[in-house]
Amino acid sequence: MSGPAASQALVCAGLQVRASAHGPLLATVQAALAPGRLTAIVGPNGAGKSTLMAVMAGLRPPAAGRVCLGAEPLHRLPAAQLARRMAFMAQETQVAFAFSAQEVVEMGRYPHRHQPSHQEAQIVQSAMDSMGVAHLARREVTTLSGGERARVQLARVLAQLWQPHSLGSQWLLLDEPTAALDLQHQHQVMALLRIRAQTQGLGVVAVLHDLNLALRYAHEVLLVPGQGRAAKLGAVADILTPDCMARVWGIHSEAVHMQDGALQYLFAPAPRPGAEVCL
Repeated sequence: MSGPAASQALVCAGLQVRASAHGPLLATVQAALAPGRLTAIVGPNGAGKSTLMAVMAGLRPPAAGRVCLGAEPLHRLPAAQLARRMAFMAQETQVAFAFSAQEVVEMGRYPHRHQPSHQEAQIVQSAMDSMGVAHLARREVTTLSGGERARVQLARVLAQLWQPHSLGSQWLLLDEPTAALDLQHQHQVMALLRIRAQTQGLGVVAVLHDLNLALRYAHEVLLVPGQGRAAKLGAVADILTPDCMARVWGIHSEAVHMQDGALQYLFAPAPRPGAEVCL
């Protein structure tokens, strides 16, 4: 990646990821993610996906290497400026007080309080509409179901980056955003994220466990294989092959093509040599 695209990329340069300062090496990452694309981070449990996401969001330091927005290391960017360019949704987000759903979404606009948009109220409303939670606006967030809370939090981070910013590319980092959602909302959310990436130029990075969601909606995949091995970035269909899924996840896969042409897989446990099948 070079030229204008490189100046807007989210770059992991010589990155080493560990669970703790002296813990085992989980992953090494050398990758440049382009805005305007949805990148799925995939890998087995314990591979370091969530830790990598926290490092990429600037919430914890890498064991080695650095994360940059273009040529600028994250740690050199003022926190207020970074918050206008990057939003992060954690795997588990607890709300300690009895805030309403709308108040939680409004928190996403906090980084813009010194230079508010003329459409602040409309941004919050539109973000809630996009996640189908406008009817929950006055409900206390602690009374909502897990899926409803997840969609409220998604509306919050979308509101934070609702409008393109003059400072440069914007990045939405999501750790397992579909984990609490039913099948319908999983597809609605992933389709919306892909559209926002393509139409707004937003860089979207999401940790996903559902490989078929990654195959259908992501433009590219960052595979984190675990055990300290190097992560690999590439086109979804090039990375998520039957051979890869057998090596990394230990599963057997058979390709199917849906009516719309999308590649999906049927999965089954990979047979062990010499193992008998018990019926």
